[in-house]
Amino acid sequence: MWARGGEEGRAEERRYECWGLFQVGGTVMNQINEARTRIHRMKNYIFRNQLIFILTIGISVWNSFSLQAGETDNIPEAQEKGYEAERHGDYAKAIKWYKKDSLNGDPAGSTSIGSFYAKGLGVPQDFKEAMKWFLKGAKQGGTFSERNIGLCYANGSGVTQDYKEAMKWLLKAAAKGDGLSQFHIGFFFENGLGVDRDYQKAMKWYKDAAEKYEDIASYHIGQMYQLGHGVPIDFKKAMEFYLKAEKQENPNAEHSIGFLYASGLGIEKNKKEAMKWYQKATTHKKNDWGNKYIDELGSKSVK
Repeated sequence: MWARGGEEGRAEERRYECWGLFQVGGTVMNQINEARTRIHRMKNYIFRNQLIFILTIGISVWNSFSLQAGETDNIPEAQEKGYEAERHGDYAKAIKWYKKDSLNGDPAGSTSIGSFYAKGLGVPQDFKEAMKWFLKGAKQGGTFSERNIGLCYANGSGVTQDYKEAMKWLLKAAAKGDGLSQFHIGFFFENGLGVDRDYQKAMKWYKDAAEKYEDIASYHIGQMYQLGHGVPIDFKKAMEFYLKAEKQENPNAEHSIGFLYASGLGIEKNKKEAMKWYQKATTHKKNDWGNKYIDELGSKSVK
């Protein structure tokens, strides 16, 4: 999926070759080729899991979208009681209060119920039912319902997968300043999902998102600098953005920092420092990339 063919692919190869010759010697070129191989392996791994991941962080319960979206400056009583029930794990009671909140015209209540169905909290997981509530929330003006509808279309959850329809809903939410929708739009442009691949547009949307969600957007900006997607390859810039993402404990950024240290790209090679970052990446759930490279480094002398 990530390989390029034809004239575009040959042009990219020539660009890398010229860059390596400019640096004089084959060592740098070998490092870049190794970097490209590993990055594409990681990008394939991330892509296979990315849409599930973005749906997980996108479909959120009450405390992720209430006042943050500016949808409720004064928390309605029903919503507040629903949140208290949710906080104590009484999801059936929470749904009862959120339904009252929804009937009062509050999109937060509708989005909460949709999130419960999407996650299977207190009810059997049912994306079709979730979509019904998200659509109601969207009609009520809910920004996060609009985003979640887009993500359901992106994943084919409760609906037929349709990236163009997903983009339509994400753009609605992004126009209201929703940072995660801005990130997802950037991801669509970077990977050509429902749109022509456009790295410049992807970078623009990632930078907009980074103002609100620095970790995930900054990580992807770092990847674009590392791969030379729409910008010249710049490993120092990549490191700069990975470090921004790492401030919020982004495991992919931590892995990438380790990789740059291990490869000596944009920074002096330091296997001990690389091991430190790989180990840090493994402290996060559902992240095995750190372990992959710890094993590899462990088979060599660590200096």
